[in-house]
Amino acid sequence: MRTNGFAALGVHVALLAWASACEPEPLAALPEIDVEPKEIVFGQVAAGRSRAVELTIRNLSPVAILELSALELLGDAETFSFGTPPNTLGPSESVVLAVRHTADDGKGDASELSIRSNASNTPEVRVALRSDSTAPLIELAPRELNLGDTASGNAVVGALTIASVGLAPLEIRRISIRTEGFFGEACSRDSDCREGRCTSSRTGLICAQACQGSCPAGYLCSLGLDGFRACREDEGTSPPRAARGFSIPAFSPTNLLPEEELRLEVSYRPAAADRGSVQLLVDSNDPSRPTAIVPLKGRPENQPPQAIANISSQPNPLEPGGVVTLDGRASFDPEGSRLEHTWRFVHRPPSSRASFDQVRGSTTSFSIDLPGRYTVELSVRDDTGLVSTNEARVQLDAGAGTSFRVELEWDRVDTDLDLHLVRPRAPEGSVGDCFFDNPAPDWGPVGPVGDPRLTWSSEVSESILLSEPEAGVFTVLVRVADPSPQGPTNTRVRFFLGTVEAAVLDVVLSASTESWDVATLNWPSGAFAPLGTLH
Repeated sequence: MRTNGFAALGVHVALLAWASACEPEPLAALPEIDVEPKEIVFGQVAAGRSRAVELTIRNLSPVAILELSALELLGDAETFSFGTPPNTLGPSESVVLAVRHTADDGKGDASELSIRSNASNTPEVRVALRSDSTAPLIELAPRELNLGDTASGNAVVGALTIASVGLAPLEIRRISIRTEGFFGEACSRDSDCREGRCTSSRTGLICAQACQGSCPAGYLCSLGLDGFRACREDEGTSPPRAARGFSIPAFSPTNLLPEEELRLEVSYRPAAADRGSVQLLVDSNDPSRPTAIVPLKGRPENQPPQAIANISSQPNPLEPGGVVTLDGRASFDPEGSRLEHTWRFVHRPPSSRASFDQVRGSTTSFSIDLPGRYTVELSVRDDTGLVSTNEARVQLDAGAGTSFRVELEWDRVDTDLDLHLVRPRAPEGSVGDCFFDNPAPDWGPVGPVGDPRLTWSSEVSESILLSEPEAGVFTVLVRVADPSPQGPTNTRVRFFLGTVEAAVLDVVLSASTESWDVATLNWPSGAFAPLGTLH
């Protein structure tokens, strides 16, 4: 069957028309908002005066209604206002509102106008509102004056510039110096103060030092409204012009026109005791900063000394019997004070009795008595009693050396004891056991190195010496060959690393005791572990 082409085309056009009717409405069918301008700058408005600027709100939709749900001022809203808008804007309709700023003090203000609606493009529009200051405005340069690189008794002069950068004359009413901490910085609570407490003063709440009657020149010991007796400025006297070596010339109130400047010289001649910083206070009619503060930095407060510990000499290798010499003479005090040195052990091997030949001295030494780690710390104190806060430590790790010796002693001639040194992994009584019946066994690969030797110098002592021991755990035993019929036998075993006595163990052997398992010795660490078992 054939289809007429025009008839088919008509059906296609009809289908397109039906499909178009089913599509969503275009965006223009929904309300859209536009606000002009996006920011309103009122410029400079004198105190008590007002200025209005027009704000236009438009509904961009040609078919939908724009509902204005809320207009609200945010931030510093007290000096801004606007006219009453309609609740709705019809299609393509607009409204012009007068937004007004009324200056209350000549200072700059800022706010935002929030416009909320049912607009599809944005539910809220914010318009920034701003005015510029017409009040007096002070600027000081530099913001901090550092004159601290000055030796005691010498003088240096610095300069500050006080500038009027506002649109009204700047009245400089008073210039003074106060000591930080004594009359400290602004505070809101006692915990803000490094010294004294937070109390009222002419310039507001500041940290003040308690007083009993005497105060620096320009201050009176007075009782505040909070009941706190502190040094407060004496309004009836000239402002304080000197402290801690700083001084400024006498000053009379003066006015600066906009863009005018005043140069103020600051002298610094510190005495030996003058340290630390002070504050320069400039009182003016700047409403935003009635008291401007510039820190004057002098010679720094007493700083803690710095401890520096060095090893000036040490044996090689580090082993028992070696002497280590320590040197703390590189330590220094920032103010040049004489120092007192103190040495201490932070860590020593367990049972170590190592000690310094002098605990207080710029140099000292100690002898290594046991293998293991030695950590020594140096602290220094200046002549004011201030102690170093930095960590000054040296650390050494000592080995056990190249030989050890075990000595056995007892107090009864009629007692017969045998000392045994059993090599690692060997059973007692084997060739790996050095004792009376095996006094010179061959343990080493070739020659006498690594072979023990048993010797005795009396009827109540025995000794075993081993040079270049193999690695492993050696066991020391005492066997009773013949007990004394007279009573218990006091017995002692001493261990030596090289020539240094490392440990001493004592025990009483009764007539019924057959053996004493004394200790183990780990090589090459030299770690010693008593056993203390009697059989």
